[in-house]
Amino acid sequence: MEQNNLKTRWAKLSVFSNITLVLFKMLVFFLTGAISILSEAIHSAIDLIAALIAYISVRKSSRPPDEEHPFGHGKFENLSGFIEAILIILAGVYIIYESIPRFSSKHKIDSIGIAIVVMGISAIINFFVSRKLYSVSRETDSIAIETDAAHLSLDVYTCLAVFLGLVAIHFTGIVFLDPLISILLGIYILLLGAIHTYKSVKGLLDTSLSKDEIDKIEKI
Repeated sequence: MEQNNLKTRWAKLSVFSNITLVLFKMLVFFLTGAISILSEAIHSAIDLIAALIAYISVRKSSRPPDEEHPFGHGKFENLSGFIEAILIILAGVYIIYESIPRFSSKHKIDSIGIAIVVMGISAIINFFVSRKLYSVSRETDSIAIETDAAHLSLDVYTCLAVFLGLVAIHFTGIVFLDPLISILLGIYILLLGAIHTYKSVKGLLDTSLSKDEIDKIEKI
């Protein structure tokens, strides 16, 4: 029961954290017009949906076994991880789709200083929340919390990438870097989505233990 309360509490915190970041990033996008900021806002919106799914699945999976589910409801977390992974892939595709036309269009970035500050703050918030979620996922063996932590951990790197890109644009004036950063982020997000799809599907299919794990069990 204590582990279930711990998972639920931190899943709820992840939801509120993502709501805050989505609002901040969308506001900064409207102020600056930077496509890399829009990419980050979309990424955070996907993270928000994923956090909501994780919160619901954690609550569902904590229910005791019943007649229809004699082995418990743990698979809700694997299903949650699979849905979140698909959302990651869709986000990557959309970011690349939105970024490509920006190479041929002339656009400028306004209020770039505000964008740099918000990206820096976002990276710091995501770092601390993701570290805690990873700790909780190890303690409770929760695939839903682990996937949620992966979302936010990815956000740390993408926020830093956008942060450094905006700093470079500020000092060089090369706006071409804006869509380039977004496309690189999109590709990275696609790779992460593929990894988490594999992990969640593997759990849903109840694959057998590895030979090393079977050998350890037989020895015991």
